Amino acid sequence: MDFCQRMITVKKLLLIAAFLLPAVTFSQSLSGGVSAGFIPPVFGEMLPFGGVNLEYSFRNSDLSLNTGLDLFTVKKETFLSFPVYIKASTIGKFRFCPFVGGFAHSNGRLGWLIGAGLEYGGKDRINLFLQTEMYGGYYKGKPIDKMGNQDEYWSKYVVPQVRIGIKKNILRSGGD
Repeated sequence: MDFCQRMITVKKLLLIAAFLLPAVTFSQSLSGGVSAGFIPPVFGEMLPFGGVNLEYSFRNSDLSLNTGLDLFTVKKETFLSFPVYIKASTIGKFRFCPFVGGFAHSNGRLGWLIGAGLEYGGKDRINLFLQTEMYGGYYKGKPIDKMGNQDEYWSKYVVPQVRIGIKKNILRSGGD
């Protein structure tokens, strides 16, 4: 990927982050954490990843806006993944949490994600979570045929992921 393509990708990621600013500004609860996971070896080899997570939520709401930054190393390529999704949670110490959203990778890939997770913990304690996710993505391919011609095309893929992590509420305003 050349310098101009990398700058366009960085600009896209910054634009997504700018859309998240109102959520950060008006959220009444902010949880931060770390997670690690892997893409199962369905695609030839198990691919581990790790990252940080942020969850913005409102008082007395079962919905939250989640984002993060994950680092992947696949063969000779290293890239960042920036997921953004809305998560619903059940009530209690053990919570079932389905979610849906999208993602952008620093290598130009983008797409949708859907998944569900289990969480354990209280409002002001460390929470443990386990998530399974399906990432459906799109990318531009540029194969070279036998004659040396190069043509661009869009290709798609679906990848399962498993993630485990911890998070802690780091900001809570209001009286809950």
